[in-house]
Amino acid sequence: MALESFHVQEEAAIDRIFKKYFNRIFYFALHICNSPAAAEDLTQEIFIKFWESSKTTRILSLESFLYTIAKRTAIDYMRKNINRELILSLSEEDRSLYWMQLDDGEDELKQKIEMEEKLSQIARVAEKMPKGRLEIFKLRWEEGLSIKEIAKRLDISLSTVNIQLRKAMDFLKDNTHIPTVELLLLFAFWEI
Repeated sequence: MALESFHVQEEAAIDRIFKKYFNRIFYFALHICNSPAAAEDLTQEIFIKFWESSKTTRILSLESFLYTIAKRTAIDYMRKNINRELILSLSEEDRSLYWMQLDDGEDELKQKIEMEEKLSQIARVAEKMPKGRLEIFKLRWEEGLSIKEIAKRLDISLSTVNIQLRKAMDFLKDNTHIPTVELLLLFAFWEI
C-alpha cells in the first residue's frame, strides 16, 4: 500500500486504513477483553491514538505501527481493567471490612487519616473540572458505564468520551499529585 512510506495526514487515507484494518484490530481487541462492546471501545481508542500519532510520526511500516499502538493500548486496557474490576468488586461491606481489619495502632490511624485527607482533596479538585468532563467521569466511575454507553447517553462521539476521561484523570493527577493507581484505589472508597 502506498500509504506506508509517508506521513499520514489526510482523512481519506485514515478512512482507507480504518476500513482495511478495522476487523483485524477489532478481533485482536476482542481476544484481549472477551467482550464485543469493550473490544469496540478499545478498537476506537486504538484508531484515535493512531490518528493522533500519525500527525507527528513518520510511518515506515503502517501495519507494524498500527499493531504497536494496538499492543500498547491493549496493555493499558488490561492494567485499567484490572484496577477497575478491583474497584467495582469492592462492595460497601468490603470497604467496611477493610476498615475493621485495621488495628487501633498509631500507624493504621495515621493511614486512615491520610486516606481521608486524600479523598477530601480529590473531591475538592474534581469539582473544579469542567461540568461536562465531570459528568463523563462520574458516568464511567460511579455508574460503571462503558465508553460506548456514555457516548450514546450524552449523544457525543467515542473519541470525545475517551479524550475527556483521559483529561479528567490527568487533571486529578496533576492537581492532587496522587499517582494513577492510588487514585483508582481511592475511588473504591469514595464516590464523586
